[in-house]
Amino acid sequence: MSGKPAQCDVSILTVGFNSRAFLADAFSSIAAASQRHSFEIRFVDNGQDGSEALVRDLFPAASIMPSRGNIGFAAANNYLAREAAGEWLLLLNPDTRLFPHAVDILLEAA
Repeated sequence: MSGKPAQCDVSILTVGFNSRAFLADAFSSIAAASQRHSFEIRFVDNGQDGSEALVRDLFPAASIMPSRGNIGFAAANNYLAREAAGEWLLLLNPDTRLFPHAVDILLEAA
């Protein structure tokens, strides 16, 4: 899925590399972490473990950018950020679980 979506408060960018085992927990924690701010989830898979299919199946609202192979962490985040709609960018590692209101607190402090 590509294209610039409507404006939101924060674009949550996640680069996967054989991280299928962690993604469900990471993405499931986002809604509780950002209850007062709008967000989008953008994902690209630098690996080949089926992470993209998992995200597509469990998180259909996530924007999945086509893989370009293992282009590295920085290049992959730049790729995701190019069409991000958020006023802010949050780089979320796939093995991260967010606490409730974590994104809200971060954005309000910023």
